[in-house]
Amino acid sequence: MEVLAGSPRLLRNLNEKAVLERLLDQGSLTRMELEAFTGLSKPAVSDLLRRLESARLIRRDGEKAGTYGPKAGLWSLEPRSACVAGVGVTPHGLDVAIADITGALLAEAQIPKTPSESYLAGPELHRVIDEAASRAGIAVKDLDQVVVGLPGIVDIQTGHLRKGQQLRNWEGFDIPASLMSSLGHNHVIVENDVNLVALEEMAVGAAKGVQTFILFFVGEGVG
Repeated sequence: MEVLAGSPRLLRNLNEKAVLERLLDQGSLTRMELEAFTGLSKPAVSDLLRRLESARLIRRDGEKAGTYGPKAGLWSLEPRSACVAGVGVTPHGLDVAIADITGALLAEAQIPKTPSESYLAGPELHRVIDEAASRAGIAVKDLDQVVVGLPGIVDIQTGHLRKGQQLRNWEGFDIPASLMSSLGHNHVIVENDVNLVALEEMAVGAAKGVQTFILFFVGEGVG
């Protein structure tokens, strides 16, 4: 009985997820287009859209041009329903970019450094993220995920930089634990910078849609 009772809720969640992913991939769509995509009835899609709008995940986005009769209303993702930050750490400083769920850039911030400079990684990391968040008009706790990329070997279990000859100030520093206090969650990914470049190419670059590719990355140091 518990499985049967939970099934409608599960189906609603799956349908909501499918619609959100569709809007993220296709942009603004009409209710009729979402009905055709989901196969749900008009009342079911209307109810689904009301739930997502109440949760501030989607919003009405004008009307579709070029149609006869009454204009069809458009629905789109609420851009700031989720925000993410990408942090690039190099011997020359820290660079942060914040984007909304659609990928639109909201703000950037930089803290320049010299390769030989000695500093505490934690305070500088918080300072540059705070500055970028302020420019984006959001609080740091509103960031749903933070990704930090840096050169060297990263321990994927702990997020520590195990070997980074160019980043002595960051070796062994617990980046996720340091950010949890201000974020209020542990949605922090720490990864080798070139691995992140490869993921970007797979998602939106030259490697999108292919199974095998080679990435050439020219940077400083030996890797």
